[in-house]
Amino acid sequence: IGQVQVFYTEQRPQEQEGPFLKEERLLINSIADILSNSAERKKAEGALRDQAETFEAIIENTSDSVLLISPDFKLLRFNKTAEERLLQRGGEKIFIGADFRKFLYPDAKEIFHIMFNDSLRGKFCDREIQAKSIDGTSFWIRAKTSPVYDRDNKLLGVTLLSENIDSQKKAQIALVQSEEKFRSLVEQSLVGVYIMQEEKFVYVNP
Repeated sequence: IGQVQVFYTEQRPQEQEGPFLKEERLLINSIADILSNSAERKKAEGALRDQAETFEAIIENTSDSVLLISPDFKLLRFNKTAEERLLQRGGEKIFIGADFRKFLYPDAKEIFHIMFNDSLRGKFCDREIQAKSIDGTSFWIRAKTSPVYDRDNKLLGVTLLSENIDSQKKAQIALVQSEEKFRSLVEQSLVGVYIMQEEKFVYVNP
């Protein structure tokens, strides 16, 4: 990345290395090593800063709620989606240092505590949860919790990712209910009903 150069400004007698002493060569090499390490560290810090900014942009622009919660339930970080969703459904504004248990949906408290404690023990959890907002509207979310460690492998807390699956889940439930109604109607019909595929019976009613 460059050079360290040292000059005398006057004629000097020849020593071990031109006019320089062996000890001076060691000093110059030490200075070069210090500058090299400093430059590498700054380069690494710049790369880490770029990665952090990219990661921050991804987190802030995702449609999922992302929260980092300390082992004692204090909010350490969260993105805009989490802030807006909890305000809309829970009616309260979250903030750094707040006790996250205050913002839990009543129907999700028990499941959250189970997932949170499991993740504190190193487990990755994934659950579909039905909850209610402050206006009584029912909705579905997919919650994932995972442990977060620092470079020394010390537990920092738990990450909670919450995905809105309300429309998919309600469509799935409606489909199941529709199938159950159709099956019930066919099962109780006085008319014989059967389905064949490739000349084989795959369904017959009583």
